[in-house]
Amino acid sequence: MDLRLLVFPAVIGIALLAWNSYLGVLKTNGGAKQKITLVFLSVMLLFSVGFAMRLGGAAEIIDLGFYLTDFSFLMAYLLIAVAALLGQAKYHS
Repeated sequence: MDLRLLVFPAVIGIALLAWNSYLGVLKTNGGAKQKITLVFLSVMLLFSVGFAMRLGGAAEIIDLGFYLTDFSFLMAYLLIAVAALLGQAKYHS
């Protein structure tokens, strides 16, 4: 068994602990916190599954893993960019 696969639960656990401490200081309602958490978890899940697939032996599975990790990065990047643009548009209006 590959030891790198054992690191996933620890990394995801640490990320969730950090995320919960961030949500504790966020001043918004519970519904918005759940939506934000859902987006965060979907990005983490896509990246984790993609990275685990990249550790496989078959070339097709490795290629699909690269696709999932790149897609999760782009999704997170686009969400941050759109939020920044919409925030600036609201600020300047």
